[in-house]
Amino acid sequence: MERTEALIKSLLICLFALSLVYSAERAEFILLYKAQSASLLNRFQQKLTVDEQNPFKGCVPLQLVNKNETLGDEITTAHRVLFRGQTYFLVSDKLPEIISKSVAEVDTIQISSSNTAFLSENPDGTGNRQPLIEGEEYVRLFEYKGHVYLFEVKKGIKAGWSSPKSSTWKKTQKSSEEKSATVVRLSSLEQNRISELIENANKAYEEHFDHFNKQTGKRLIVPFWKCSSSETEYRCLFNGNKKIFESLMSSTEVLVHKITNVLLGRPFSIELIEQSIVISPKVMESVK
Repeated sequence: MERTEALIKSLLICLFALSLVYSAERAEFILLYKAQSASLLNRFQQKLTVDEQNPFKGCVPLQLVNKNETLGDEITTAHRVLFRGQTYFLVSDKLPEIISKSVAEVDTIQISSSNTAFLSENPDGTGNRQPLIEGEEYVRLFEYKGHVYLFEVKKGIKAGWSSPKSSTWKKTQKSSEEKSATVVRLSSLEQNRISELIENANKAYEEHFDHFNKQTGKRLIVPFWKCSSSETEYRCLFNGNKKIFESLMSSTEVLVHKITNVLLGRPFSIELIEQSIVISPKVMESVK
């Protein structure tokens, strides 16, 4: 009995190690110039397609997740990074300057006057420039020396660096006299990204529990997540006994963090309720 419990404990420790625990207060970033010409791989460790290259114009801020990681070919080493909620791998012998900073709350702003500020490819204002247009909404993703990296909420195609004066933008939340409630729902792209994270977690559980069962002759039931959506929420339910769920809490918290990254700047609440990850829309304020 004691041996079985020890083996289970070892298995759970291995599962915890599958996911990287992010710092809740500080993180490391790099500014990658000429990102489209850099050796970037997607989360499948494959070269980026033309469509996948589109967000990487000019200089982009990348959050460092894991340095010098050995890829699936057991030969290539790369740095695991996050950009706009997605995982990529940067193949590079030398990293640019690492910026350690507090992870500020990402928010959404709306441009209140046209042609008074611009998006540039680089923080110093060089490269192609695009005007910020009144009514456009942007996620403020990263700030560096007074310059802010923005990307448009609607399509996510228009992005770059700006130093907009406070008079040219406002947060999307208005006063009660100005607003009417609108419920925002997950887009199909966001649902697909979350489903991919859930599938990866389930695959990891299956591989490690199967390996454990073969090594020990036990028949532990493999836990898994199952997601469903309704008019009011998107819920991922953990199917497994309570003891296993509690033992896997560390990796579950990492999963919640990754889902939060997918929804950066979006008006959603992500909560861990009992054995479920519940994503519910906040009331988004819009002008009548």
